[in-house]
Amino acid sequence: MNNLSLIDDIQKSFKVEFEGCSLEYQAAALNNGIVHCFFTNIPSEIVLKDTWVQISNFIAIKFQNKLDNEFERWNIYLFYRIENQISRDLHYLIENDTFSSRKIIIDIRKSKEDIIREHILNKDMTVDSVSIQGDSPFIYNTIISEFLENIKVKKRLGQEIENSLEEIILKIKNSSL
Repeated sequence: MNNLSLIDDIQKSFKVEFEGCSLEYQAAALNNGIVHCFFTNIPSEIVLKDTWVQISNFIAIKFQNKLDNEFERWNIYLFYRIENQISRDLHYLIENDTFSSRKIIIDIRKSKEDIIREHILNKDMTVDSVSIQGDSPFIYNTIISEFLENIKVKKRLGQEIENSLEEIILKIKNSSL
């Protein structure tokens, strides 16, 4: 599939179908694959509310269906860029929709590069490691260890484990009274 000519056709169709909105595309390399990012500029919350489902369907039909690579098909991001804040309900509804692509509401002033760095590449994340110093001895629960000593390993322990679990729960309840 020639992505560039397809993207050009999609953008032309988008302008006709979604008047007042625009669509931009950028691919992002992630590990050994490509993540497809669509950025649609939406003029208002009302337009977003009325069109977000249709825009998602548009990308799914015109682009996603034409992808052969499984990784690429499941790594499509649709960024709805809007200048003003929107209601929490609409924000939640859009970002929790799981059909076809990951949908994210973004402030229109953010650059595409910053959006990709933050939401796809996670370049804005910092990870602090914590070092545990000294020995921390394992302290076992005597109630649990008593039952584990008596269990024989078999292929199917279902009923035996269930019975033991019930006994453990009873002992713990009784010991905490």
